[in-house]
This record gives sequence, structure tokens and C-alpha cells, in this order.
Amino acid sequence: MNTITLNDDQLLLIIDLISRAQDDFETHLYGETDVEGYASVCMLQMHTKLTTLETVLKAGHREPIEFCSATQSQQFESNLGWKVYQKQIQKEVA
Repeated sequence: MNTITLNDDQLLLIIDLISRAQDDFETHLYGETDVEGYASVCMLQMHTKLTTLETVLKAGHREPIEFCSATQSQQFESNLGWKVYQKQIQKEVA
């Protein structure tokens, strides 16, 4: 097994690409297109592999990674403006 070292930006980029690729497959998985048979099975398998890879990559990082609707990209939880603001409000209330 090879170990690959990525910086944070590279990790976020890969997770973002995986997430977008998953979205491309989803319309085909739920009968929204005419894809059937073996092609449908291949798409389901690829979607599952991408989901597993995304889960592994996210679990291996020290900080949660989420989709940010403002930037339309994957971001670390600490970079999500509304979460930072929410934490500040909670500290002020406590």
C-alpha cells in the first residue's frame, strides 16, 4: 500500500470532484433517464465507490468537511462563515 500526502487544498479539491461526480450519476440511479441494464449497474457501482472514497477521505481528516453553498465547494467546518458566527453567538449567550 502506498501512502499519499495531500495538503488541505488538494484534499478539498479531490472531495469536491468526487462529490460532483456522484451528483452526475444520481439522476441515472433513480430512473430519471432511460439508462437500463448493465450500464445502470455500472453507474450504481461507480456511485458506490465514489461515496466510499469520499467517506474515507473525510474520516481521515482532523476536521469535519461540509459543502458550503456560498462558495459552492467543499470546505472545512471552521471556514463556514455561518458556523463560525453561530459558535460566537453561543459563546456570548453562555
